[in-house]
Amino acid sequence: MTDIDIGFLESSALWRDAVLSACLGGVLLAYLGFFIVTNHASFVSATVSQLAGLGVVLSIFLGAVIGVSISPLILPIVLGMAGATLFALPKTSSQIPTDAILASVMIGASALVFIFARYLSQDYQHIQKVLFGDAVIASKEELYSLIIVSGFVLVTHGMFRQRLLFVLFDPQTAKMRGMNVNLWGWFLGLSIGLSVALVTRSLGALPTFAFSVIPVVSALLIVSRVRTIMWVSCSVALLSAFFGYYIAFVQDLPVGSSMVTVMIVILVCSAIGRLLIKRWRCSN
Repeated sequence: MTDIDIGFLESSALWRDAVLSACLGGVLLAYLGFFIVTNHASFVSATVSQLAGLGVVLSIFLGAVIGVSISPLILPIVLGMAGATLFALPKTSSQIPTDAILASVMIGASALVFIFARYLSQDYQHIQKVLFGDAVIASKEELYSLIIVSGFVLVTHGMFRQRLLFVLFDPQTAKMRGMNVNLWGWFLGLSIGLSVALVTRSLGALPTFAFSVIPVVSALLIVSRVRTIMWVSCSVALLSAFFGYYIAFVQDLPVGSSMVTVMIVILVCSAIGRLLIKRWRCSN
């Protein structure tokens, strides 16, 4: 065992909560990512994560500049869930495409983040964490919040998973059978918004968006059954969270970027594997 490995293991008290938060948040978003990607709503995830990041920065701004103390969880959740309601919108409206609305909201939130950050130069580390997930520690509050929300989402989705899948893939038939498609759409959107907001608060906007898209895309490249896609996606997220943090810790790299890099490597390997399997099948 190398000195680096020993140093990493001996420092477990420092990184334990952060790694648990990253693994838990990554798996949660990888599961929800199936609904996001298959519903062609990746832009929703990006917008919600940016809005949640704005909520964190705004909380810091209000406390540091104005003197109004607000829990750093409240505004991210409020803004994130408000943005997630866009998940239930149709892909196009009568005049303005939903993608254009999402892009406008995301750009506006990004601009406001940098504007508020201008007044928070002393809180640069917090801003870096919100945007890119550069922090190497996590608070107990963040971890416990993720545990509670993950339990709620996974339990409720486990109870209603068949209905959610039915509404997602065959909404017309679901309507004919008397299901309230809009209600289930709002429920799915709000669960995504709450999850994305909390994970953004803990990991940052960049890795949050990546966890909600890249693992499920990697899974879709190599498997086709819904249950298998979800298991593979969650496994990719778990590996990316742990090894991304490990690489960042031992090489002194940004945590969020390291996690995203591991996800990209797995995605490329999945794409190569799909290509090789396809060629093998064609040759036989």
